[in-house]
Amino acid sequence: MLKGIFLPKVIQERRKGRKTGIVKEKKDLLDLLMDMYDEETGTKMEDEELRAQVMYLVVMNPMTEAQ
Repeated sequence: MLKGIFLPKVIQERRKGRKTGIVKEKKDLLDLLMDMYDEETGTKMEDEELRAQVMYLVVMNPMTEAQ
């Protein structure tokens, strides 16, 4: 339930802030992912893909390291 509500709202607010010129002093994981783009097409990740990547890195990555 939390991932369904919280993360999309954070992504939307971050995108809105970037459009209005709000620049953070330090970048976090979401900033780094939002800056990434496909070198062949020049496209950046859609919100759903960002959410999936963050969830994977936060939830699944520690599980794989524990094994």
